This record gives sequence, structure tokens and C-alpha cells, in this order.
Amino acid sequence: MSANEQQSAVAPEARDIARSAARLAAHHTAKCALATGGSAALKVGAIAGGKVVLIVALCVAAIVLICGLALIIAGALGTIFQHTALPWPVAPDVQPDGTYRAGGWAISSRFGWRTHPITGQPEFHDGIDIVSPTGACPFAHRCLLPAMIDGVVTYVGWDENHGRHPDQEGGGQIVVVESNRGAYQTIYAHLEPYRLHVQLQGRIVDEYGRYDEYADYQPIGAGELVPDVSDGAIAISCRGDMPMFTPTRSGATITFLYDRPADCQTSVMWGERGDGWRGWIADDPPTNAQGQATLRWQTPLNGTRSERRAGDVALRFRASLVPPPPPTPTPTPPITPTPGVNAYQTETVMRAMQTDDQEIDQSPACHPTVDGTRCVWQLADIPVASQQNIVLRGAYGTGSLAPRAVSVALTSVSPSPSPTSPQNAISFLDASMSTVGSYRVPVGGRRRIAFAGTSSDWPLTVEIDAGEHLMVLGVTGVSGGVQCSSTASSVQCRTDGPHVLWVEFVVEVRANAPMNSIQTLNGTLRSPVRQTGATLNLLIDPYAVTPGPWPPPTPLPTATPAAYPFPATATTPPFPPEITLPEVTPIAGPPPGTGQGPGQSPLACRPQALVPLPGVVNAAGTTTNMALAEDAAHSFAAVRAEIIATAGQDPLARLADALRAPEFRSNKPGVALMSWHMTGRAIDLDTGFPWRRVREGRLWRLYINLTDVTAIFERHGWNRIPDRADSQEWWHYEYHPNGISWASAMREIWTLARLQTAFPQINWLSVGCRSTLPDGAMPLPDDMHERCLAGAPAFARAVEALPGCGPPVRPGDRVYQLESPLGFVGLTGQTTGPHLHLGIRQRGYAGNLPMINICTPEWLQGVQPLPDADCWTDMVDPLAFLPLAPPNNSAGLPEGAPYQLPPPDYPGSLYREPRPGEPPVGQYWSPDADGGRYGGGKSGRSTSR
Repeated sequence: MSANEQQSAVAPEARDIARSAARLAAHHTAKCALATGGSAALKVGAIAGGKVVLIVALCVAAIVLICGLALIIAGALGTIFQHTALPWPVAPDVQPDGTYRAGGWAISSRFGWRTHPITGQPEFHDGIDIVSPTGACPFAHRCLLPAMIDGVVTYVGWDENHGRHPDQEGGGQIVVVESNRGAYQTIYAHLEPYRLHVQLQGRIVDEYGRYDEYADYQPIGAGELVPDVSDGAIAISCRGDMPMFTPTRSGATITFLYDRPADCQTSVMWGERGDGWRGWIADDPPTNAQGQATLRWQTPLNGTRSERRAGDVALRFRASLVPPPPPTPTPTPPITPTPGVNAYQTETVMRAMQTDDQEIDQSPACHPTVDGTRCVWQLADIPVASQQNIVLRGAYGTGSLAPRAVSVALTSVSPSPSPTSPQNAISFLDASMSTVGSYRVPVGGRRRIAFAGTSSDWPLTVEIDAGEHLMVLGVTGVSGGVQCSSTASSVQCRTDGPHVLWVEFVVEVRANAPMNSIQTLNGTLRSPVRQTGATLNLLIDPYAVTPGPWPPPTPLPTATPAAYPFPATATTPPFPPEITLPEVTPIAGPPPGTGQGPGQSPLACRPQALVPLPGVVNAAGTTTNMALAEDAAHSFAAVRAEIIATAGQDPLARLADALRAPEFRSNKPGVALMSWHMTGRAIDLDTGFPWRRVREGRLWRLYINLTDVTAIFERHGWNRIPDRADSQEWWHYEYHPNGISWASAMREIWTLARLQTAFPQINWLSVGCRSTLPDGAMPLPDDMHERCLAGAPAFARAVEALPGCGPPVRPGDRVYQLESPLGFVGLTGQTTGPHLHLGIRQRGYAGNLPMINICTPEWLQGVQPLPDADCWTDMVDPLAFLPLAPPNNSAGLPEGAPYQLPPPDYPGSLYREPRPGEPPVGQYWSPDADGGRYGGGKSGRSTSR
């Protein structure tokens, strides 16, 4: 490459620097030349007698000298930039208008001695902290961080200088990359870690029907699902290099932060509830021979090079409880607990309060195994995420998972001898009232109410007032010897004894009940000597359902299931061509709103088309209403195809129901006024098909031969629903995997005018959708394509893979300059906020890491280090290798600000032709470049030795 070619390739700002340096050098050289050569020239001129000739000659010599020096300095400057300036860890971002991202980040803490921003103590800062002043990428929270050099990952984990809490100490999550010949190391700190979520779910299996509200699995730790498994344990066994897990607990969910990709299995040792209950009994997964329920998992690592990402994992463990049979009543005075609090809750709250003053040791018991390490945590020792969470977790008391206001008022009456009851040394009277099901009920909805009383004296009388907006439909059950009557607003009962009275009745919310109101039932229990009362509050939901007839009609006879196994069918099922969905044009839908109405959804709304289901007919053999919303229709087609391929039959060619219009109304039992059928996201299966049904609590699982049809539906995002009090629901499946609300789903497919006509009680203008942000959070930034968004676990399956933000690399992985992501900016370690701590090591010519004495006056600059401070470091200042903005740069950055050199082949970028054996033309220097797109350093030998 000639000198002229080198000069034309210099960037404008580099050319300015070169010209300035050349001007100064030329001026100095010319001055010396004139001083030394001038006298000799004068002598020669005197001899020759030609002063004019001598002056011209001197001018020509000075011009030639200046030009030569300028060319030499310009060429040298290009080589210096090429072989000393590493790029900042910012992915190249050339915009369509030809600009690129040259800066915008800042250094918040430099290399050297400083006062620690948290502890206030002097410390040596062995790197630089890079921040985003505006909160935008790069270097903002969860922004991507690419590798600075071509190299190999040598370490992924917590800072090696951590203590008991590695996620809160030192550099937190770090990644180390070494160049191929080991000449350089780059250290990234304060990154996002990996996450493992574990949720414990439970249910109650009661043959006496006392715990219907707990028949389905739900997170443990509230209501009757207490005490939870505080006496249980959780163990993690991993192959190879064991990560260091740091757990916290929030309710029934334990979240483990860990520091490196893992191949593990997690086991739960379920504890005992006590108090005569049987369990916990592991259901899914069941226990093994060692009495442990175990799930195996791996850290997901997907994609290649720039698309490489790590995932998180969510595990779900399920167990059940069996309560003791109803006790035989005895005339013993009850101990009335404080409403809403029981002994377990008190102990839990006290434990949470103690954590403020006394730290719980969360260190697990670990021991080596044949192929790795196993660690065990006692669940009671895992710290809660916050005191507020643990108090809220136990604030609802026993008897119901939902908050329920039940107040008992005792009014003493002067005792008098009773001619009909024996004289008791101890007189007592107690009453309670509860709902069998949720305390929330919509307009038109029904609830079973149970009233129970115990007394040492009899006869007993009960009067229950349902109030203005609740209608008593009838008494459905009483204990022995109890006689009851009812009106539309009250229930009256009487028993001649002894001791126990129990009454169950059904109420319906009247149509005139205000939505979001609280309706109170008041009951009074009287004995000859005492009187007591009980109240129950019901919250009226902002929805309505169409009441069915009362009393309920006689249930239809259940069809006799076909013999099992079913006769074999064709092994190669036909795949109907009509299963492919036709192209459709989405209908125009309403714009998404921003309101906070009853239809508030966690996801964004978008207009959807109503897509006909090809080859599907209804019970009448026509295609009327055989359509679904676009997303649901595509999922339905996938479900249908998989059933045909695995079972050899096509049970979805005929459906009992699919789409319903918003104006649809029915008095049929079990038909909700606000049905998911209206959203185009629900189907009713053909009940005439020979399904094999298996009951799972209040749910059903459907099979065709050995094919689990329910599992296929759930795998594609469909949900089954539990049986209602007046109707089975084994045939009904709904599709709303994204958590969208009913009202928001309605707005996706129906016009606003039609919705306002069909449901005038809903303020549709306030129904909108919002992003998945908690209340009070800021809107999503515009640079989300550069950020990591961690997934929230749904615990819909035993093992669930989620999007994660941990470093998507393992030790030994090759990474490439400005292409391979090493992680995302996090908040781990001892940090004042999101930023990247960048450190660099450089080996000497002998291959060692030179140690620097940092306790010299030149380094200390008046700082007085602590007595136990380490005075030696093997780190170097990263700013010695990173480019800073020159004066008058084209990006408009202040002189000396962090400055990214232009990308390769960018107009005016600084590069030179590669020497033989070097990589192709590259802008950015990378020692020992090895296959990277941007690496411009030498290959085959180190540039530092």
C-alpha cells in the first residue's frame, strides 16, 4: 500500500490529528535545519556568490521535509489505532440514514483508588463502571453486552471474592473471556443471573365434601392449605460443576438465583400438616423409593452467535391432603381464636419479624455425589422475599383461601333453669357461617351457604336474614333432627338437640344487586340461656350470569362408557386436506383503550378475524357458528391434526358448540351470560363421541384409546374448566393462553356498537389492554430489541422453559467480537444501580500477569487505604485500550468522551489492507482474531509478545 493510499484511508478526525502532529514536527525540524544548515549554506553561497539560489533551495528542502514527515506520521497513526484501540462492548448499529452509534454512554467510576459509594471506605477500583445517563441502551438495565474480542469463555459464575450472599456482594454475576493466545482477559461484572422458579401446589381430597373450594390444585400457604411444608425440604443435585444457588421464598414459590448453566434434578421432601390430617401426599411427580418427588431440568441455551440466549426454568410440584373425618361433638367449651389468625400464621408472622433483627442462615447442606454435588435446603430456613409478602400470605385465616369477613358477636343473657335441657356445669354456644366456594359471586350467580352451631343447651333455633339483594332459593341439607323452612329472604330452623346443628341452603344474587357491593347474611342462634350471631359477606363481581331454573332439573343419565380398550383402528390415519386454514382478511376492530375497566388485560389487543373451521359441522350437521377467532382457529387446527395423527380418528369434525353472538342468551343450567364462546375462543366437544373420561377432582381428562386428548389440547394452549354445581363441563375447552380478559377478547372480534348494545352494563370505552407491567411501572422503552425480557412462570406444566436473562455462554465456548452476547446488564453484586463493570488483564512477554504496586504515592494520590488493603493488582486500566473522542469529531461528542470507532467499510473509517496471513479488512482490533466478523488483529501469533 503506497503512502498516498494510506493517507486517503485515514478518517477525518485522525487526519486532523496527523496534520497537527506533522505541522509541529515539521516546524521543529525545519527550525533545526535552518539553524544548522543555514550557516553552511551561507558559506557556500558566499563562495558561489548566489544568495537567491540558496534561499530557494532552502525553501524547497523545508517543503519536502514537511511532506515526508506528514506521510510518515499519518501512516504510523493508522497502525497505532488499529493495534491499540479495542472497541467498546456495543453492538454496531448503522442507521438507514448512514449514521452509527458513536457514543452516548459515560464512565461513572474510573480505574484507581476511590471512596466506595456504598460502604464509604477507601478501596481500589480494579476496572471502570460504564453507565447509561439516559437509561437507554447500551449499558442500561438488561441491555445486551457483546464480547469485546474474539476468544474463549474461561469463567461464568459469581464473583470469586463473594461471601455468604454472592448475588449481593462483589461483582455479582461475572463472565471472563480470554483471547485465543491468552494475551488478554476481559471481565464483565454485575450481569443478570439465571433463575429457577419452584412452586408448591396442593389440594384437599375430602370424601365428606367439606372442602370443595380446595378440590383443585392451588399454591399452598393460605386457608386450609396450612401449615405448609415448613417442615419439608428441597434438594438440588447437579452434574459436574455445581452452581451456587441463593433462594428466596414468596408464598408457595421459591426462586433460586444461580450463576452458571446447569444440568440438575430438583426434589421436594413434603412435610406433614399434622392435626390428624394425612399428607402431604406427593401427586405430581409422585415420590420415589427414597420418599422424594423429583424433576430433572437443564438451563436452556438456544441459538447461535448473535442470537444465542439462555432461558430460565419453572418447576411445579403437587401434593394433596386428606382431612380427618368429622369429629363427634362433645360439650366442651370452644376456644375462640382471633378472627383471621391461627397458630401457624402467628408463628409465620413472628418468624418474618425476627428476620429484621436476626438473619436466618440459608446455607444449604451440600455433599458430593457420584457425578456432581447435592445440596439440601430446609424450607423453613429459606428467607422470604419481604416481610410484607409473608404477612399478606397468612392474613386470611382458616376456612377459605379468599378473604372472608366473618364476625361473631356474643351477647350474654342471664341464665335461667331450662325445663327442657339438663343442667350443665359449663354452658357454651357457638355459631359460624361460611360459603361453599368463592366469596365472590356475580349478579345472577348462586352460592351454597353453610350455618353451623354447637351448644351445651337445647332446644336451638336459627334465624338467617339474607338481606335485600340476596334471594334464598331453598334449604338443601340439614343435620339430624333439624327442621327448617325458608322464604325468599330468610331461613328458620329448630332442633330439640343435642349439641349440634348444621344447615345448608342456596342463595342467588338478585338482578338489582349493585356490582362491586358487599352483601351480608346475618344469622342468629338461640338456646334457652344464650344467644350468639354469625355474619357472612359476599362480594358482588362486576359481571352477570343468566340464572338457571330452580330447583335444578334431574341430571341427564351418564352414557355408559364403551369397553376399554377400544377396538383398534387404522394405523395410518388419513390427514384431511381441508384441515389447512384459508386465507382471511382481519375484520376492523376497535382501537385499544387505556382504561381500567373490568376487561383490563395484561396483553395488547389486536383486531382478529373470525375464521371458519373447515370440515367441521355442528350437532345439526351444518356449519353454522363453526368459527373461531384467528389465533384460536390456528391452534384448533393444530390440535385436530395431532389427534388424527396419533389416535387415527377425527373427533373434532363435529362439535356441539363453538362461536356465539354477543346477543346470545339462554336459561340452560351452566350457561354463563359472559361466555368465552362469544370471544371465539371456546368449543364444546361432541358428547356423542365415545370418549373415555377420567375424573380428576372437579376436572376431567379425555382419552381416545391410549391417546391423551386433554394433554394435546393443553399442549396447544387450551384449558379445561371445572364442573359447576349444576352442570358438568368435561366437554368444554377454552383458548386464552396469553391471559387476556374476557372483555378484551370481545373487543378483538366485535364492534364497539354491538358490544354496547349487547352488554350495556359494561363501560366498553374503559375496556382496553396494557403491556405486561405491574401497576405504577414505566412504559416499555423503545429499545426493547436490545434488552432481555425475562418470562413469568405460569406453572401450567411440571417443567416449563422460560425466556431468561442469564449469560448465554459456558466455559469453553468460543465468542466473537461484537457478535456473541456475553450477558445482560443486571443488578447483582454490591451495586448502586444498573451498569457494567469492565476489567482487563494483559499478560507480559513472558506469559505472566504483571503485578502492580498500587500503594505508592503516585497511585494513592493522598488516599489512606485500610490496614488490611491489598497493595497489589494484576488488572490494567481499560481506558488505556479504549478509544476516546478526538476534538471536533463528526459525532459531536465532547473531547475525551467514550467514542466507538466507525464500523468496517463505513465511509471514512480507519483501516489498512491486511498483511499476508491476517484476517480480512477489519475496523476493530482484536488480539489473536479468530473467525470474528469485526476482528482486525493478527491471527497466528499474539500481538502483545
